Amino acid sequence: RLSRSNKMEPQTETYTALFYTYPDNILEIRAPHRPAHLEYVKPFVDAKKVIYGGAFGTDPVGGALIIFKGVTTAEVEQFAKDDPYTKAGLVLDYQVKPWNVVAKAEGAL
Repeated sequence: RLSRSNKMEPQTETYTALFYTYPDNILEIRAPHRPAHLEYVKPFVDAKKVIYGGAFGTDPVGGALIIFKGVTTAEVEQFAKDDPYTKAGLVLDYQVKPWNVVAKAEGAL
């Protein structure tokens, strides 16, 4: 969008970021809970409410990030509370933060 001075003004899109903190041994203890976690996330992905999600690192895994679009902070809080990983005690802590995207490649979500 152009301003009166014909300079591009950033167009802000609001997303919500959910950060999970995992225990150091997450790779050893998540296996029995992983199918339920992925099944839980799938409807949100299918509805395009979750646009990205995944762990930080490989071994050790340093936590995870899930990016939501078009969802309120309260809905993301509830998502975190109802996640099978959280219910099983695999999520030590989580943070929900609004994320204002002002720079992105053309065609990116």
